[in-house]
Amino acid sequence: MPNHKPQVTNSNFKIPISKKNGAGFTLIELIVAFSVMAILSVIGIASFVDYSRSQAILADRQKIITVLNTAKANASSQVKNSYCLNSPYPSLNKVLNGYEVIINSDGSYTLNIQCVKTDTRVTNDINLPPTYTLSNNITFDTSTNVAKIFFPLFTGKAVLTDQYGNTPSDPAQIVLTGYNKTKRTIITIDQTGLIK
Repeated sequence: MPNHKPQVTNSNFKIPISKKNGAGFTLIELIVAFSVMAILSVIGIASFVDYSRSQAILADRQKIITVLNTAKANASSQVKNSYCLNSPYPSLNKVLNGYEVIINSDGSYTLNIQCVKTDTRVTNDINLPPTYTLSNNITFDTSTNVAKIFFPLFTGKAVLTDQYGNTPSDPAQIVLTGYNKTKRTIITIDQTGLIK
């Protein structure tokens, strides 16, 4: 029997198709296939880790912005908390002065209500639960130049104070860093109350 190759023919051209002797893949083909899969897996895992770290720092950023906007909205709408309710005794009467957010160097931040006693004009800052904490591996960067953001009633504006009691440059910045400073995001607040 003569050894010939099967051919598929068309009226215009011929394409030879040969059959392999044996079945399966060679060792070289398997090594190349597994090497390509390993390289793609490493790239995929690294990308996923980077993406999840970016999302963690952005989630903390969004939580801080939400707390700042809550303080601003409560001050603008004069939401009076039970901590600031008037007492039947004049010496205990307190008037709502505004809301503030305190940034702590330990990675926590709080929403406070500020009340003023009507007879003595003494200001009381009352922490409204809960105390918020940044996620693991995320901190307030040392370039954060604001420690207290106060929103007085009616105005919608912000009174900014740094950790030394001074007014920081406008706009003030809350800087979050994480994962050995490879991830970073900035929140800006200006004296008009604009939060970005």
